[in-house]
Amino acid sequence: MRVSQIAALFAFIAALPCLAEPIRIDIGMDTGRNDTATPGWREWQVPNGAEAQREFDGVTVTLRSAEGGDLKGQWFKAGLSTGATMATDGVVAPNIEIELRGLERGTHSVVTYHNGFSKTPLSGATVSLDTKRVPVQPSAQVATNEGAESAYLEFEVTGDEPVIVRVAADQNDA
Repeated sequence: MRVSQIAALFAFIAALPCLAEPIRIDIGMDTGRNDTATPGWREWQVPNGAEAQREFDGVTVTLRSAEGGDLKGQWFKAGLSTGATMATDGVVAPNIEIELRGLERGTHSVVTYHNGFSKTPLSGATVSLDTKRVPVQPSAQVATNEGAESAYLEFEVTGDEPVIVRVAADQNDA
């Protein structure tokens, strides 16, 4: 099965960085544990299901499985002992949509992180927003948060329409 995997995501950078701090969200499986949080990041333990939504500083983030099915939490528990708390857990689905509502007008950016939880490499993926596309080959069982593969996209918010970031498994990968 093709699987896109988000180990954690987001560092929004507002149009005027001196006025707004980035929102860093550590996406993880719903374990109920408090030792999976990454210092300086907001932990979001996402329950299994077709969609999850939460608000962060006036920005509503919705995660959904783009082609039916469910988002499922997974983790590499041993990664906690290395300090890779951001990269050690996340959600998986064949294709994932990240909807952002409530961003102020101006230039923003989003960073997504992609790390596999088993030794078997994941398929490549493409992170896209409008016409911008970034190919990603997920890392696997990294020992540090900095070792997780990432994708970076800048975008303009000009109105009240939601911003949709898509993470899709590459079709030519098995």
